Amino acid sequence: MNNLDSELTEKVSVFKCCKSKTVDQTKSLDDIFNVIKTSGYIAGCRNLKEYTEIGRKLLNEGNAPAYKVFKESRMPAIMTNALFEKGRKSTDPHSFQEVQYVMFDIDKMEDVVLWLEDLHENPSKYDMFYAAYISLSGNGLHILVAVRGLTDENFKDCYKHIASEIGIKYNLNVDMSCCDIARLCILSYDPNIFINEQAEVLDAQEIMNTLKMFELIPDEEKEILTQESKNKGLALYIE
Repeated sequence: MNNLDSELTEKVSVFKCCKSKTVDQTKSLDDIFNVIKTSGYIAGCRNLKEYTEIGRKLLNEGNAPAYKVFKESRMPAIMTNALFEKGRKSTDPHSFQEVQYVMFDIDKMEDVVLWLEDLHENPSKYDMFYAAYISLSGNGLHILVAVRGLTDENFKDCYKHIASEIGIKYNLNVDMSCCDIARLCILSYDPNIFINEQAEVLDAQEIMNTLKMFELIPDEEKEILTQESKNKGLALYIE
């Protein structure tokens, strides 16, 4: 594992909304972060800040059905787990870049603003987070983690292992339904988006080697090792 430094050349697939079946455009992560931070134009969305405020107003008024419709039909979305060319199904043509920025969703947080402030104030404590911004609901985080060497074959195992590490190390509950290379992530306005250009790059092969090593350990010893890792603030994802 190493640091990113100036490696940020990766692209993401952009969709007009969750109901879109084809890629609208391809953007660099720098472009995406700029839109999130400054409320720029993207994929038919004139003003991301305005759209975000409309969505949160519907949710805060208790109009969950209207919020769901607005979120799925009006908010632009991106795919970061893999780069898709045209379609958005996992079976559609796609590729993994040298460094892929995998998205992890944390929902229903009571102190999301405080979390984001802590990220900015103590970036070294969150060295595996490349970026994080507040979700459309206003009470969740979208977190990006840089991973090198992902493939269709190792993606889910690596995702689950990293999600486990995030859960144990930071006491965050990752939404495991996002363990899909074709998972969409809705964009939302956040002028305080956290970006850590010194974040670590995790290595998919190293993760797989660790998981394979534990396949040889008896089940009762796995339970002991898993509990010990939790006590020490470490993480082991073992199926």
